[in-house]
Amino acid sequence: MGLVHRDRRKFQYSVLEEKKTMDQSQPREIKNWVINFIPVWIAQLVSFLGSMLAQYAIIWWLTLDSGSAAVMATSTLFGLLPGVLLGPLAGTLVDRFNRKWIMILSDFVIALMVVALIVLFRLERVEYWHIYILMAVRSLGGAFHGSAMNASISLMVPEKHLTRVSGINQSLMGVMGILAPPAAAILLANPALSFAGVISIDVITAAIAIFSIALVIVPQPQAKVVQLSWRAFWSETREAFPYVWQWKGLRYLFIVLMGFSFFFMPLNALESLFVLESLKQDMTVFSILETTFGVGFMLGGALLGIWGGFKRKIFTILAAMLGIGMSLLLHACTPAESWWIAGIGIGLCGLLFPVMNGPVYAILQANIEEGIQGRIFALQGSLNSGVSALALLMVGLVSEFVSVRQILVFTSLGIILLALWGFLTPSLLKIESNRQVEGEDLPV
Repeated sequence: MGLVHRDRRKFQYSVLEEKKTMDQSQPREIKNWVINFIPVWIAQLVSFLGSMLAQYAIIWWLTLDSGSAAVMATSTLFGLLPGVLLGPLAGTLVDRFNRKWIMILSDFVIALMVVALIVLFRLERVEYWHIYILMAVRSLGGAFHGSAMNASISLMVPEKHLTRVSGINQSLMGVMGILAPPAAAILLANPALSFAGVISIDVITAAIAIFSIALVIVPQPQAKVVQLSWRAFWSETREAFPYVWQWKGLRYLFIVLMGFSFFFMPLNALESLFVLESLKQDMTVFSILETTFGVGFMLGGALLGIWGGFKRKIFTILAAMLGIGMSLLLHACTPAESWWIAGIGIGLCGLLFPVMNGPVYAILQANIEEGIQGRIFALQGSLNSGVSALALLMVGLVSEFVSVRQILVFTSLGIILLALWGFLTPSLLKIESNRQVEGEDLPV
């Protein structure tokens, strides 16, 4: 126990020293940050739109071709596993190397895989496992790109604007979410366009995103003094785990986020089947529901951008999560002849989603040292993806015995109980004011 305690004190000291160095080299007053950040917004929005068009097209193709919950769950599972297994390693590389080039290379590799899938569709030789491979590569590229992007924002945006920037950014993402479902439905219904032609849009938007990112200045954290070796690499990768575990409030926040990912993932994977089997509707209704979610998402992001949330961000997170659970319960209980009720539920879910998600990033970006943020964001993504993968495995196991509707009712109740647990956890409620390591305050 004494050795463990000394190791923790050493880790605590190293983090504080790194923060002092970062505070000296990266002042929080960032000049002309809006002008530099606009191209990043453009890159993210354009790439997001292309990815969503391709995603909806692929989801509906799999739904119609297979009609199987197991196939849908498997495709989503392949979209999660690489992030689970390699996400923490990606975070270490993000904290070590040029984040701008990491984002560019990630988008480029994903675009290459989409080109390969287009060729296979042209040759009429596509198999399900081809889709699974694309999902896996997209997951790995997303782990690198997402960690690099999230870790860069705290160096590009003044701390006082982080929550509002997150809200506005998610509102703009909501606009893309509004446009993508009906656009995908229209494109797929157009006889002049093949499926390969629809997903080729993803390649074009990726090229625009790469060009936009290339135009901006992406600040880097203080360079590591220790030369990178396999031993240093693994040591730095492991640092994220005790950092999260020893800070009790952050540990519980990660547990809440993991729980939410576990319960929310079945909706993400099975919504198209829910529309087809439980609501007895087609692609048109599916696109309407997805667009409704996007409208809600846009309005929620705008609300967060204007309002900024409660003074204590954790209250905003938990209240929004509780509302999401209740909205999804309404959605899951919708009778087939009244699918518009599902639209109300999914719209409210979309409204509350950025209100919940935005403050999470603001808390992490404002309170975690810049030099370790890449690893923390990667660890968060890896853990969330891991429990999501577990949820999908369970869906695959129980899908033969229960209906999609029953699965969604169960997961909605899970989100409600999770939010209530968060309100009853003091360490989580104090995350913004009280950082503790084994009972000792860790100053910031």
